[in-house]
Amino acid sequence: MRPATLGLLIILTSLAQNAWATVTFTYWNNVDHHAVTTTDSALIARARALPVIERLTLINRVVNNAANQTPTRPNEWRGFSSLIRHGEGDCEDFALAKYQLLRKTGIADERLRLYAMKDQFSPALHMVLGYQDRNQTLILDNLTLRVLSLKQRDDLTPLYSFNQQRAERWNQHASTPIPLTSRLTLDGQPLSERAARLMDY
Repeated sequence: MRPATLGLLIILTSLAQNAWATVTFTYWNNVDHHAVTTTDSALIARARALPVIERLTLINRVVNNAANQTPTRPNEWRGFSSLIRHGEGDCEDFALAKYQLLRKTGIADERLRLYAMKDQFSPALHMVLGYQDRNQTLILDNLTLRVLSLKQRDDLTPLYSFNQQRAERWNQHASTPIPLTSRLTLDGQPLSERAARLMDY
């Protein structure tokens, strides 16, 4: 095999491994009260077969019960694979992991937002994942297994929300579009960089 061909084969193999690498993990099933070991691909296949609300509830419950909740370094965001590998993460890590899994189940980016929230019970900002339903936003939060609407979460006030395509600034529960190229930074990195990498953390 010629060197150029061999080099291309190595690159393609590496890309394929990164794209399809299977993550094995264990989570606590609070419904049946026992530990479950599975893979991300099995979880995605199981979730994909469910109606959307049940899919959101499953992903929220499994991710919340698959790692410990603890502060991480401010500029370090962890996607699902990294969250499982470290065994712990902060609120943005859990929100990001759920975003990645739900995207892989077939939910479009336009339906999902990461929300930076003001939490009335904490001085620190809190990040959650939101699913845009027809008439409401459903919140997936690492602090609860329940998926509730934003209107039901009177403890949270949205400040910013974004996905890979768009971003919004919130005021009095009303949103205004802002460009991803705005000067807004999240944990020390520009919003545009965070948004572009949502599936790559």
